[in-house]
Amino acid sequence: KNLLTLIPMNDTEKNFFCCLLFVIVFVSLPLFHVHGDETYSNWRRVTENGGIEIYLKPVPGSTFKEFRGIVAMNTSIDTILAVFRDVPGHTKWLCRCSNSSLLKEINQFEYITYSVLDAPWPVKDRDSVNYICVSQDTRTKEVTISMKEYEGYFSEQTHRVRISQFEGFWKLKPTKNGNVEVTLQMHIEPGGWIPSWISNRAVKVFPYKTLFNLRKLLKDFQEQ
Repeated sequence: KNLLTLIPMNDTEKNFFCCLLFVIVFVSLPLFHVHGDETYSNWRRVTENGGIEIYLKPVPGSTFKEFRGIVAMNTSIDTILAVFRDVPGHTKWLCRCSNSSLLKEINQFEYITYSVLDAPWPVKDRDSVNYICVSQDTRTKEVTISMKEYEGYFSEQTHRVRISQFEGFWKLKPTKNGNVEVTLQMHIEPGGWIPSWISNRAVKVFPYKTLFNLRKLLKDFQEQ
């Protein structure tokens, strides 16, 4: 299975899909620049628990570290993508996410969403408008879901702080044993005031809890 199996299409639509996918993979994707490279020389592992590994690295000019979480999941890429496409359902597994909604579907591979993250007292809740781009390497079948902030679509809320900047991605890599290696990597500038003890904890807990919850959701789904 691959990305083509997600949406019913006739032959003409499939040909158009392949052309568009080529553009997204080889042209659009480089526009998303995340500070981490694919090696681990600059990363420090801070958590290894239950098969989930969390790494951190400093980002020049920022007081907030970039995180990378990795876990192997016994499922298919198509199943994970189906969970991601259920945008309101993100509240079931995305750490501290209390609201998630689809604002606009640009096309089959690009869409804009809105998310609210509950923050512990005394910090205000954060919200974000997110631009999502899905692409697949036709040779390796690896899927990348790129994410970054999207400005000017949804007005800021007085009782929340808008996340001023973030950039990251999910990578879904099929493995030889039939599992999927899932990577979540992101750097966030949350805006407003946040105590250092909360920010230092959040960059460790957020990716771990998100990957833990996602794996559990997929496992429960497959056992039904």
